[in-house]
Amino acid sequence: MSALRLLQLSILELWRSKRITSFLIFNFTLGLVGFFWLQVFQQSLTSQTTEKAQAVLGGDLSISARRTFKPEEVSAWEKSIPIESKSRGYALFSMLRTKADSRLVNINVFDSQYPLYGQFKIEGRPLKDGYGSDEPFIWLDPEVKDLFNVNVGDSVELGETNFIVAGLIIEDPTRLFRGTGFAPRAMFHEKHLQKAQLIKPGSTLTEYWLYKINPKTDPIEVRKNLELNIKDTVVRVESYVESGDDSNRVLQYFTDYLGLVALVALGLCFLCGRYLLQWTFQSKKKNIAIFKTLGLSDQKILILYFLQSFFVALISSVLSLIIVAALLPSLQTLLVQRFNLPLVLQLNAESMTATFLIGIFGPLVITIPQVLQIFELQALDLFRNSQESGRRNVYYYFWLLTSLILFWGLAAWQSHSFKLASGFVAALVVLFFSLSFLNRGLLALLERVTKNSQWVLRHACRGLSRRPQSTQLVFVTMSLATLVLSLLPHIKSSILFEVRPENSTQLPQLFLFDIQPDQVASLQTLSAQYFDKSLKLSPLVRSRILKVNDQAYERVIKSDGFKTREEENEARFRNRGVNLTYSDGLQDSERLIKGNFSGSAKADGALPGLSIEERFAERINVDVGDVMTFDVQGVEVKGQITSLRQVRWTSFQPNFFILFPNQVLEEAPQIFLTSVTSPDLQKVKVFQNEVAQKFKNISVIDVSRIVKNSLVYIEQMSVGLQLMAWLAVSVGLFVFIILLNTQIRERLQELNLMQIMGATPKTIRNVVFLQFFIIIIMSVLNGVLLGLVGAWVIMESFFNIKTIFDLPYLYYLGFIIVPLSVGLIFIGIRPLKKLNPMDLIR
Repeated sequence: MSALRLLQLSILELWRSKRITSFLIFNFTLGLVGFFWLQVFQQSLTSQTTEKAQAVLGGDLSISARRTFKPEEVSAWEKSIPIESKSRGYALFSMLRTKADSRLVNINVFDSQYPLYGQFKIEGRPLKDGYGSDEPFIWLDPEVKDLFNVNVGDSVELGETNFIVAGLIIEDPTRLFRGTGFAPRAMFHEKHLQKAQLIKPGSTLTEYWLYKINPKTDPIEVRKNLELNIKDTVVRVESYVESGDDSNRVLQYFTDYLGLVALVALGLCFLCGRYLLQWTFQSKKKNIAIFKTLGLSDQKILILYFLQSFFVALISSVLSLIIVAALLPSLQTLLVQRFNLPLVLQLNAESMTATFLIGIFGPLVITIPQVLQIFELQALDLFRNSQESGRRNVYYYFWLLTSLILFWGLAAWQSHSFKLASGFVAALVVLFFSLSFLNRGLLALLERVTKNSQWVLRHACRGLSRRPQSTQLVFVTMSLATLVLSLLPHIKSSILFEVRPENSTQLPQLFLFDIQPDQVASLQTLSAQYFDKSLKLSPLVRSRILKVNDQAYERVIKSDGFKTREEENEARFRNRGVNLTYSDGLQDSERLIKGNFSGSAKADGALPGLSIEERFAERINVDVGDVMTFDVQGVEVKGQITSLRQVRWTSFQPNFFILFPNQVLEEAPQIFLTSVTSPDLQKVKVFQNEVAQKFKNISVIDVSRIVKNSLVYIEQMSVGLQLMAWLAVSVGLFVFIILLNTQIRERLQELNLMQIMGATPKTIRNVVFLQFFIIIIMSVLNGVLLGLVGAWVIMESFFNIKTIFDLPYLYYLGFIIVPLSVGLIFIGIRPLKKLNPMDLIR
């Protein structure tokens, strides 16, 4: 048989079973739409970040540290940089004041070469007016205008200087997406920095040098050479090629988890497709018998079935492309209006290639078990009315293992984490087998409980237990879909309960930092005046890690290509300084999980005992018993880890990764941090303004405002995850529709026989309705219960906060899924009204 004839025959076979073919196409399309949209989002984000990477970073190269640089340091690294132009700047926090109010702002101090790339869009005077003018001009984010009710030309106070508002920053090329971080931005020229006296010993600031280099030079190679030569791990070296990774880290983590939810929907589609292909294969055994009898070889039959799968996969991929392209304008509007992300979504080659590869090779891979059965079947046996054998050969298990590895690779690619992908796939495998086992147990229990019930209920339950494969598919898919959908609201409500000020009496109103030692006494006096109590101050000592167990603590040189989130975290934590503190005990927001901590240094001269935050210890690969050496302002200080502790970061208290005992760091240069908690919000407001006026270098964070901004992010991200979760539920419902249709078609002979034996059409419809109603109720209830258990495990194990279950959402979920499923059952059993016993003898 020629290739053209095989092609025609494969199309004819698909057309003859067009109902099942349509089911397969719609099934794969549904799973690919969510995956395709996510690829468009990710690739558009990457593309837009790459296009503006130089402007976002501010140059081709950036060298920065949370300290000031010595001139000899700058001279040393500039010898290996082919410089065309350069710019120096500072970033720090400070309090912006008017006569009526004060607010924390993020200060950007620039020089006359800034910016090297991109242009600021300013309402008012341009930035270059600050280069040559001696007037103390300042440029502010538009939200500062609303907060202070100031306009261009008005005067504001910053540090020891009164600045004139020269303009409002409408577009900032260094911020791809204007976020809602700690504070809005304020910018002024470096000539006014000394007069403002914002920088004190130990102040929290970042000095950065930006370089525009020769276009023929590879910035990554320059960055690698600099990292090898700059031994201080506090110094951070970036090229514009990698800068987008940090500027969009929150969005990247969000899309990582969004991708895993999309994979749940895609996996359910492949599971359903596997069932449909096996079901159609069983019904086409006689066709295969005819082909073999007529002399068609196994290889050509194999090609025939692969062609059919290819056409289904190709049509599904094209349909998903059409649907995503049609919905793109609506999704664009949703991103801008609902998520406040001015991201331009575009169909690009990368997203289409990734989706088409998955969309085409996925169905081909799940066709392999049918292909394996073709080689085993004998022509004479195929004419018999035999059922599918439950026996599996070694090739089937090899295919199953290969498919699992491929799915794991897909999960690792989507999540950028081998650890997360392994946990995700392992959880799905455990859930699949657990749900399968639970399904069999529940069906056996139902059959026993209904043993003496009415015939309709008893027969419905036995019908489920006698078809374990199809029943299991509905139970597993609907349970997983409901689990994904019900899990997210519990996590969201638990986090919101933890951080909402009205729910937490321990949440502070203000967070103060950059407190100088000579300001402590005056600040305590002010606190006693307003709150009748002293503030609990936490010292902060800047340092860097020199050695771990006498081995040099080297910086991590960033590798090219695919990097996991764990590798990025390790590089970020190694290539930075560390802040130390000391105390005689733990705070209420901390608890020991390993070892013990003594609040004072040992008198016998032994190394002081350190307490390390557990996840930080994991990231830098240290444990109890290890010895760490720190460089504290040029002095080496050693300590031995005696305990690991867990920190509740959502307390918004001054918490640190590394805790020293007393009598070790008291003489080191240091600043202090503290928080203010009071039920009298008016006093808190007056106290904040008083601190801003009297202590002009102290920065004050309004915690309630930060929490409010965080809640916006949580709400936006939960909406995105819920949308993807609803896609998984849609897939589950579609699987349910497929099972309903295939089961009714498969059982027509049995149902006709029941009618001949005296069952009325209404009774038959009631039996079928009860079967599918029971399995849906079991699935939804099981998914809801798994969501409750899963939320409790996640909150207790990973977040260490109290679990708050969103019970109203569960009612809402039940009122949607159950009636919708019942409606689908009624629609699905309508063909039973046309049952005709005469079909048995036709």
